[in-house]
Amino acid sequence: MKKFIFLLLVVLAAHAGAQVNVSSSVKFKIRNVNSGLVLSIPGASQIAGTSVIQWTDNGTADQFWHFMPMGSGR
Repeated sequence: MKKFIFLLLVVLAAHAGAQVNVSSSVKFKIRNVNSGLVLSIPGASQIAGTSVIQWTDNGTADQFWHFMPMGSGR
């Protein structure tokens, strides 16, 4: 629940044009609320162009995501 509130605040701040501090050390799972599936990268590949799929949540590393700051409060 705490992560959901954080994401909601990030989205609201982005729409308001406010700067947001993002910690790249926090891991998130991105879940489809309709299917319950999570975003996953097959084999946890880091190769550019690798497909992103929705998959059953099995807790593997390929299902964790980090938000990375882009600079200028983005």
